[in-house]
Amino acid sequence: MRPDTCCLGACVRCRCSCAEGSKGKCCRIPFLIRDPATLLQVDDAEVTDLWSGFKNECCTQRALYAVKFPREATPDMRATLLSTALLIDLTLFEQEAAP
Repeated sequence: MRPDTCCLGACVRCRCSCAEGSKGKCCRIPFLIRDPATLLQVDDAEVTDLWSGFKNECCTQRALYAVKFPREATPDMRATLLSTALLIDLTLFEQEAAP
């Protein structure tokens, strides 16, 4: 699992599709579920960090994620993908600088 990158892999490529009724998908960072051998995306499976609104982004530390499972996902694979979403949140977004 990894996001698409730009600038020779130096930064994460965000996707912006601001349309009426996008419900949090305006600015997002999708972490694509990839085949380990080919690194190609599996179906349209992804864990996406969504925009949770101005109030939540600025005033709270609440995060909003969307998880799309592959069509052939077993219950064990689904549990692993949900755990991966929590791992992404903990390692990338839940770190605070020490005072």
